[in-house]
Amino acid sequence: LLPMHFGAAGAQALREAGAPDEDGWVEVELTVEGEAVAVGDLLRLGAEAEVLGPPDLRRAV
Repeated sequence: LLPMHFGAAGAQALREAGAPDEDGWVEVELTVEGEAVAVGDLLRLGAEAEVLGPPDLRRAV
């Protein structure tokens, strides 16, 4: 989903991601244009994503 929604930044985030944890989740670090844009983009991922930080973005999502 990341490359489809975030293009090159999403593809790079996946390349740099670690292995899935025991529950199958993969933690990625994603560069975004700004909080307002990121909120909309991340909400489109639905339950497939959880924002861990920064705290303001996590609260907004």
